[in-house]
Amino acid sequence: MNKYFSMIRKGKLSLFKDEILFLFILLVFHSAWKAWEIYFHNQILGVNVLNGFYLVLAKSITEFTAFVLTFFFNINSTVVQYNNSIAIHYTDTNGYLLLNLLCTGIKQIIFFTFLMLCYPGSIKNKLWFIPSGIFVIYIFRAVIFATLAWVFSTM
Repeated sequence: MNKYFSMIRKGKLSLFKDEILFLFILLVFHSAWKAWEIYFHNQILGVNVLNGFYLVLAKSITEFTAFVLTFFFNINSTVVQYNNSIAIHYTDTNGYLLLNLLCTGIKQIIFFTFLMLCYPGSIKNKLWFIPSGIFVIYIFRAVIFATLAWVFSTM
């Protein structure tokens, strides 16, 4: 470990160039995303470009969650449109759990794709790695929302 600290003190950061590039891309992307979200409300020339992507992700994640709740936990739930969002409706308790834009993982999917495109590497590897990474992010988000819905249903 001392070897790495001495290299940093001497100004030899070539060992950490990938980590530094990752942090730079992360900070630039996050800052740009926040500025776009705050000042432009996720719109380009007045058109909400994430709405269709959000609806597809939200509908599929909530359908998966309703299936898990019904099949594994015997909790009566349906997917409904609620206040311009897609929600899980608990028919027994008449409660709702909304899935908003950021809970779908859109930012993580776009950042992952942006990161993979920015990093050096062959296009052949990127063509299979980007879709498989997006699939893994989607599965994680679906499991997180299903777990949250299960916890919410037991309250």
